[in-house]
Amino acid sequence: MPPRAALTATEQDAWRAFVLAAMQVTERLGRHLQADFDLSMDDYGILTVLAESPDGELRFTDIARTLRMPKANVTYRFQRMERRELVVRRACASDARGAFAVLTAQGRSVIQLAEAPHLRLVRQLFIDPIEPDALPTLSEQLRRVLDGLESDHP
Repeated sequence: MPPRAALTATEQDAWRAFVLAAMQVTERLGRHLQADFDLSMDDYGILTVLAESPDGELRFTDIARTLRMPKANVTYRFQRMERRELVVRRACASDARGAFAVLTAQGRSVIQLAEAPHLRLVRQLFIDPIEPDALPTLSEQLRRVLDGLESDHP
């Protein structure tokens, strides 16, 4: 029996609500980061991952894996941030083909300045409208979607 292609009304409602909410929230967050800190959402993600790493540095492949984005996107965003001196590239001593992305003091300063206003907006646009008791279920369900995507495309 072939899989069903059509969505039920409930499934369609959930899908459309997810798509519209995701688009609107990320658009507004991105607009705020761009206007106030000259950062894209991808820039913010990369800087945050680097800031949370013990030494402020990670291999490009690890950043891409953590953010679930193509390595080419990480490299492209990195080059822009490198011109702004938010990050630098450091060669990997154990792998001539590998390199580390390293957060600079200026990059750390920018991410620290952006963090509080960004998280306030995340709270306003995404967290506060959701009933607190629903957040664990929402997280679990979205992780299931992410896990399914990961298993489909290693």
